[in-house]
Amino acid sequence: MFRAVVTYLIVAWLIAQIGDLVLPAFDAPRWALRALITLLVLGFPLVFALSWLFDVTPEGVRRSPAARVYRSLWFRLGLATPVVAATIAGIWWVWGDYLDGAALHVKGPLDPQVLPTIAVAELRNLTGDESLDWLGEGAANLLRNELAESRHLIVVSRTRWQSILRLQSAGIVRAELAESRAGIDYVLSGEYLSGPSGLILTTRLSDIAGGADLVPQRFDNLSTETLLQTTARLASVTKQALKVPHTDAVHVFAADFFVDDVAAYESYLSGLEYFHRFSYEKAERAFRAALELQPRFHIARYRLAHVQWVTGRADDALASIEAIPADASLGPRERLYVDGARAVFARDYDGAKAIFGSLLEQYPFEIEAREFLAEVHWLNYEEDEAVLQLERLAEQEPENEAIWSYLGETYLDLGRLDDAQEALDRYLSLAPEDPFGLYVLGNLEQLRGAAEAAGGYYERALAREPTFRPAQLGLAQSYALTGRQGEAELVLRDLISSDAAQPVYRIDAAFDLCALLRAKGRFADALTVLTPLEPIIAAEQIRESLALGTRALTHMELGQWVEAQQLIALAIERAVGPPTRYLFARGMLELEQGQVEAARATVQEIRSYSLPPEDPQGTAETAAAYKAAAYLHGLVLLAAGDAAAARAQLATAVEVEGYQYGIYKLGLAAALDALGERESAASLAAEAATERDAGDMRWDLELDRTRARLLEARIRSAMGQTSEAGRLAREFIARWQLAPADHRDMVLARQLAGNG
Repeated sequence: MFRAVVTYLIVAWLIAQIGDLVLPAFDAPRWALRALITLLVLGFPLVFALSWLFDVTPEGVRRSPAARVYRSLWFRLGLATPVVAATIAGIWWVWGDYLDGAALHVKGPLDPQVLPTIAVAELRNLTGDESLDWLGEGAANLLRNELAESRHLIVVSRTRWQSILRLQSAGIVRAELAESRAGIDYVLSGEYLSGPSGLILTTRLSDIAGGADLVPQRFDNLSTETLLQTTARLASVTKQALKVPHTDAVHVFAADFFVDDVAAYESYLSGLEYFHRFSYEKAERAFRAALELQPRFHIARYRLAHVQWVTGRADDALASIEAIPADASLGPRERLYVDGARAVFARDYDGAKAIFGSLLEQYPFEIEAREFLAEVHWLNYEEDEAVLQLERLAEQEPENEAIWSYLGETYLDLGRLDDAQEALDRYLSLAPEDPFGLYVLGNLEQLRGAAEAAGGYYERALAREPTFRPAQLGLAQSYALTGRQGEAELVLRDLISSDAAQPVYRIDAAFDLCALLRAKGRFADALTVLTPLEPIIAAEQIRESLALGTRALTHMELGQWVEAQQLIALAIERAVGPPTRYLFARGMLELEQGQVEAARATVQEIRSYSLPPEDPQGTAETAAAYKAAAYLHGLVLLAAGDAAAARAQLATAVEVEGYQYGIYKLGLAAALDALGERESAASLAAEAATERDAGDMRWDLELDRTRARLLEARIRSAMGQTSEAGRLAREFIARWQLAPADHRDMVLARQLAGNG
């Protein structure tokens, strides 16, 4: 019996060791080795019992003299109890966490505590050749994506890892302490140096908790291409060391794809770096260069589409993503990303939610997938769900500054200023002086009404990244709000004239500058801003009608009726959705020309697109049309001499729920003035002059705010308050000092100023 038990233990140990080496090589599931060991453990009491009950002799197997004890009930119970207990314990040990993981897979994301978390460090370049610096991140990028194909690992994002490295370099915490606090179990690191016959690569997998280096690897006589090829082997060895299954899918990031396309891959990596730094112009150039070198580099095409999307070129983004063929050599994870992006760019938000939901079910800790899902919820007006997804990301990767910036900007858009401040403070603690963080802090100060403080943040952002276009737009706004109109104009003109800037930013700047010039009565100058950008505005499509309508109203201010009429007709023809805004412009032009009946007909046409806000079938667009029709009808009645009826219509435009344009109050003020209710009229005009939503500056309404001062001056003059009227008129003249002297508003302002 003793010999049998000892022999069994030795053989069982050998079988377990062989299983530990062989099973990972055959992609066996993680529980396979435990199952094998459990069977060996369960076999021990069986061998023990058989060796007691039977003897192996030269004459064969015979019942042992001790077998008579087997007939005893107590013996049977004593033997059965440990066997049953061992069986139950073995089943629980092998299948307990497996069943828990399967249940989590059905119910939601896996608990990160049951999966190993691994960070991949950029390989250090010890060759002394700076031209090979890119290779360190190039290999690390391949390794991250290869490891991320396994749902049995949590792979730390590059952004989060770099934040941890900054904590280390700043001396805030020791390296191993920073990694353990971040919940990182393993770090895959290494270096490459020059050898007699090529590059030498050494790597190691560090166990943070155990303080040991596992599976050290060394590769000699490598070229740039073969070094990239080693990443597949390194990923396989890493998975084997961590006891996780391998993946057999063909990955887009497979190293052999880049063996003949190293230059394309190097350009692609540059694009990723620029993209993460929000340098979208440089990122686009880099991705395009990668595609010129290797047209089959479809993930570079996906990234190019992403850049086009975030810079406002939805049609270009969709065209780029559609250029990726259905049979492209993509892994299942990358295919889901491409399909999800296609749905987003096509504005199929329900489809996009389903695709990214499926991706997260398979790969619960994918950062980019959850970011996309948050964006889809936001675009679909599901703000609470968008915030929830971002907050889950912040919990998952608390050192990832990009997530905190995204979360802070979202809080800002929702008006949750304190939450935004907290998120942005966390962001800048991880990435001090980062341009995007400074820009969003500027937006926060803008919302708080501190335009000067906002300008300081925008200036700091531009000092760090001179081509950061959103900060340029923000700086121009802060200059305009603090009375530095000339400096605002210079910033906007610089952006408009920059061929290197993305079209979306040039168009934004052109609309802002056009609005500011119109507010100063410089209508001829305003026309020179939008007209040169007509080709790129038409290519964008979204704002083509808006540009035509703005130009039409500017021609109207100059008394150029024919040009205005032609542009309005084009704006109505090319409008995306109901043409309410451009019908409204046509009505204003008709009133300027004294065509009251034509304007009355235009009111009826606008009403065909309108519904009262309380109508259950209504939308924001139909409610806006309802208010616009009421306002224009009021002006028609006022022009016809029916001030009382005009007052009722204009009061409706002001009081009905919806966006409150200052011009509506000006119309009502004019009706009240006609009825002799001048004190109320003056108060309304004063309100219209100062109304501004800090979250939406609406520079296109600045002309109405400026004219509100002139209207108040006229009303106060009629009330006998000539001194106050003169002051307001002189303020208006100061703003309009470069306006045409014969413009009717300037003529009136000079009269009122002289009287005062």
